[in-house]
Formats: sequence, structure tokens, C-alpha cells
Amino acid sequence: MSQDIIPWFFLTLAAGGLLTALFFVWQSVRAALGVVEVGLSDDADRERARLLERKAALLDGIADLRFEHDAGKINAEDFAVVDAQMRAEAKEVLRALDEELEPYRAEAERLIEAHLAGSSLPSLATLALDGRSADRARESDSRLGSEAPKTARQPRDTGDSEAPVSKPRRRSRPSMSDSGSRDNHLLCPTCMAPNVPDAEYCVECRARVAPLACRACETVNDADATFCKKCGAALGAASDSSRKSD
Repeated sequence: MSQDIIPWFFLTLAAGGLLTALFFVWQSVRAALGVVEVGLSDDADRERARLLERKAALLDGIADLRFEHDAGKINAEDFAVVDAQMRAEAKEVLRALDEELEPYRAEAERLIEAHLAGSSLPSLATLALDGRSADRARESDSRLGSEAPKTARQPRDTGDSEAPVSKPRRRSRPSMSDSGSRDNHLLCPTCMAPNVPDAEYCVECRARVAPLACRACETVNDADATFCKKCGAALGAASDSSRKSD
């Protein structure tokens, strides 16, 4: 029984190895044809991860150092020395990260140009030229727009000035001495109720609506006037006498 199992075991191992080899060959062919992207090697991945971690640590350290200096825990001289060292190291890390990507930039640009050449999209150079042309056109339009008001023809002054627009006037209290009527009616100065032209007192509030004549100078005054607007004499006596006669 054991002699029958051993050949099958080796056959299974051989089939597994063959399938694994075929898989890697297939992946290599796909990468060569551009179907899949070739990733970085494990060493490159580890180196880049280390640089990224160092970059984050340096940036945090610079921020913490600035905070300690602002809090007064580190003097200015020590802060300047340590800050300069950390910034110099951070620049080296950034330069190393850029150098790692440099070999892939040319290949990336080549792939982009090849993709754009096979599609209906314009190339990057065409887009750049179109963008510059559009910027120049906008600058020309802005210059013409700024010069247009200066060169525009001014209208001739014919000497006829426009009539000033009259503002709406507030309604003032009616004066009985001027007209004292609206539509041939006397308006009460107290409640603004209309009265007949020959009325002496308002039909609503019983206030006097007929004009008062000054007994001294015979000047006609408003119905609610207390003193004569011309001579300053009191008009209360005339009002009382008129009310008594009624």
C-alpha cells in the first residue's frame, strides 16, 4: 500500500511545481505586454517605507521643537542648532525619495504619450500650447477692456441738463389758512375728518375747523392756533366768544 502512495506523492509535487512555474511565466508575459504594471522590488519597497517613516518623524520632530521653543523650554541658540540639523536631514530624505522615482518618470511619460497617441485625446504638449494661447487671449481681452473707457467717445454736452427728479414729499399737516379744504371740504386738524366748507366745528371730534381771525390785526389763522401768526396776540378770547355766541 505504501509503495502505491509514494509515486502519487511525487507526481502531485511535480504537478504543483509545474503549475507554479507556469503561473510566474504567465505573469512575466503579461508584464512584458503591458497588461500589468511591474511593481517595485521588496528591497525598494522596504527602503521607500523607511524613508517615508523617517520623513514623518522629522516633520513631527520639527513641529515639536518649535512648540518647545515657543513654550520657553529651549533657548534660542539650542533651537537654532537642532532645527537646522533636522531640516537638513529632512531635505536629504526628500531628495532620496525623489531619486527613487526618477527612473520611473521617463517610462511613465512614455506610456502616457503612447496612450494619448492611440486615443482621441490631445497630447500634453498640445494641451500646454492651447493653455498658453488661451492665457494670452485673456490678457489681450483684459487690456482692451481696460483701455475702452479711456478711448470711448464722450457724449456732447448740449447744455440741456436733465430735470432733477423730485423726491416724494411727506404729507404735512393741512393748514386751514392756506386752503383748509380737500375736494371743497374742510379737514379737521385734529382727526383729519372732512367737514362741510362752512362748518365751524368738526362733526367727529367737535374741534374747531373754521379759521380764526385775529381781533387785533384781523389776520386769518389756523383753526387750532393759539396766538396770531402776525402780531402774536392771543386767539383764545376770540375762540371763546365764538363758542359762546353759538
